[in-house]
Amino acid sequence: LGLDSGKTFGLVELLYPLLIESSNDSAEVLSHFLGKERTVKKMNEKAKMILMENTSFADPTGYDPENVSTTKDLFYLARYIVNNRPPIFKITKNEKVNSYGPIRFQNLISKNFFFENQEFVGGKTGYIKTSAHTGLFVFKLAMPDGAKRDIVIILLGSTGEVENSPKNLERDANDVLFWLKENYF
Repeated sequence: LGLDSGKTFGLVELLYPLLIESSNDSAEVLSHFLGKERTVKKMNEKAKMILMENTSFADPTGYDPENVSTTKDLFYLARYIVNNRPPIFKITKNEKVNSYGPIRFQNLISKNFFFENQEFVGGKTGYIKTSAHTGLFVFKLAMPDGAKRDIVIILLGSTGEVENSPKNLERDANDVLFWLKENYF
């Protein structure tokens, strides 16, 4: 969608379809700068640098079933983004971030069903057949004393009664969020 041959795009601009609509095409285009093999190598190196010891990337899109991670590693990724790369999460909420040049992608359909929730810091959903629906969601929730705390919800393998429905992931995430609010916040 909009990634026609011969067009040029800025790096930040390509993050919008990648992070909002889960555009595999955007991931492929981003990987062409270094080359696919080198991009995957850098992804694996970065994962190890941020303590994602059980994570391994096989392709830049996340679509290859050889891409693997754990909830613990995904927590480390969320913590890294919150502390070091907050514009990434802003994009997942459909917010504009400062960049050099225009963001030409408009009217993207968000797969991040919490993007309108005021407590939502950011996150990402995903789906491939071998792992079903997955999601990483960060919220800033108020404690009883009024202090705010970042909470990370990571769901892997969400399927439910209706096979292959992203609504199951949304329901599961909402169930966890509701339980947290009822019991801790």
